[in-house]
Amino acid sequence: MAEQEASQQFLTELEALRYEPYYYQEDNILKSPYMPNPALYKYLNLDPLFKQFRTNAESFREINKIAGRDLDNVKYCNFPMLNEITNGFKKENFIAKTLFGSLYRGTIVQQGSRNRQVLVKTWDFYRTHSGVGNAYYAVYPSTFYAEIKLLLQKELGGHDNVVNMIGYCLEKKLAVIYDGKANKVLSQLLKSDNFDWDGRMKVALQLAKFLEWLHAKHIILGAISADSILVDEVVGI
Repeated sequence: MAEQEASQQFLTELEALRYEPYYYQEDNILKSPYMPNPALYKYLNLDPLFKQFRTNAESFREINKIAGRDLDNVKYCNFPMLNEITNGFKKENFIAKTLFGSLYRGTIVQQGSRNRQVLVKTWDFYRTHSGVGNAYYAVYPSTFYAEIKLLLQKELGGHDNVVNMIGYCLEKKLAVIYDGKANKVLSQLLKSDNFDWDGRMKVALQLAKFLEWLHAKHIILGAISADSILVDEVVGI
């Protein structure tokens, strides 16, 4: 009972998570794909807007001091662990952009057994060169919380068409970790000439059955799009 109460208290704190500590990080400028010219990075320290960005980063540093915890079988992963799993978020591990960030392949090294292949979905707070995006990023923590809460539902657990969440991170970066049997995104496959009619019908049939199951269970999943559907090697979703 005490464990359940502690987990519920954590989820309550998670629901109130603020976006600013994740947005005001220098990496969100240095690694942003929206910066017009990477050669200008060395001049950032002279930019008044960047100085203000750093000031804001310092003022928001102490917000969101939430201690991560395991939630049943879902393990908490700190940022160094997340970085190791994705090998520093290397480009070769990148799969696709998602609605709020990116999807990466990852590997969990397990001593004494085979390494575990996983997927890592991140919420990206990239700084645009115009500075636009603050209001948009404000909803990111709530979508992160909603996904964790949804995938913790026992009604969804074990269903063949629902990703198995095995971990999450909220230190420096918001991310969830899935079991890695799927490695493609449907939105990418739909543009591929190799995605034949049989494969398309197989995905459509699985999706229809899954939606029917959700309706029968009265489970509200939110928006479902081709960007949010993962597909494995045998065209299973």
